[in-house]
Amino acid sequence: MVQAWWWPDDSLTGTGWSLSIEWGANLLFPVFVLLLLRASNNRAAIVAAVALVGLAWLSLSQGQLGEDLPLTGAIDWYYVPNSLIRCGTEFALGMYCWRLRSRAVWTRSLGRTNLLLAVLAGVLVTTAMPSLDVAFVILSGCLVVGLSFEQSWLARCLGSAVPRWLGLISFSIYLLHLPLLPLKGLLVQLVTGVRPPDSYEVETVFQGVLCMVVVLGLSTLSFYSFEKPMQRRLRRLFTSSNAVVVGQVVPAR
Repeated sequence: MVQAWWWPDDSLTGTGWSLSIEWGANLLFPVFVLLLLRASNNRAAIVAAVALVGLAWLSLSQGQLGEDLPLTGAIDWYYVPNSLIRCGTEFALGMYCWRLRSRAVWTRSLGRTNLLLAVLAGVLVTTAMPSLDVAFVILSGCLVVGLSFEQSWLARCLGSAVPRWLGLISFSIYLLHLPLLPLKGLLVQLVTGVRPPDSYEVETVFQGVLCMVVVLGLSTLSFYSFEKPMQRRLRRLFTSSNAVVVGQVVPAR
C-alpha cells in the first residue's frame, strides 16, 4: 500500500497507484480531524484555504497551464511528491466541505435547483477544459454539498436507480477500465472480424459502446461478487459481537 509513494508504475493496475496515495491520506486522517473538525471556524477556514492555494500553486509552478498541459488535466499527477500533495489537499478540502455541510446554515442554499444546475454546468464545463482542474475540484465539492440536502428534483434524479448503480460500481470501473484497454482490440476483432491498429484507441461509436458494455458488466460482477462481500467481512472484523448498553448485553445488529 505504499508502493506508489516511490514507484507508481509498479502498481498491479495502472490506476492502482491512487490506492496507495489514498492510504497515505487515510493515515493523516487524525491530523485532518484536529485541523479541520476540532479546530475553530477561523482556523479550519485557514487550513482549507492553505490546501486550496497549495493545490493551485503547485498546478501553476509545474507549468501545467502552459503549452505542455497534458490532455488529462492540470493536476493529473501520479508521481510523488505531487501525487501526495494532490490527494492530501483534496482530502482536506473534502473534510472541510463536510464541516460546512454540517455546521454552516448558508450551505443549504446550495441545495436549491437553480444553484445546483449552475454548479453542475460548471462541473461539466471544467471537465472539458483540462486547465481548469482546480476549479473542477471546488465545484465538485459544492455539488456534493448541495446534492446532500436532497431538496431538488435534480438530487432525486441523480439519486435514482441507474445513477446509484453507477455510483456503486464506479470504483470497480476505475480499477478495471485501464487493464481492459489492451483487450479491446481482441474484443473488437472477435465481434467485427477486424483488428484495430491501436488497441488503446476507441475509433468508432460502436467500439465505444461495446467496450462500455463490457466494462460495466465486469464492474458490476466485480462489485457484487468481491467488493461488497469483502466490505461486509471487514465490517464484521472491526465490529464486536456484542454491545453493552446500560449494563445489559444485547446482540449487535
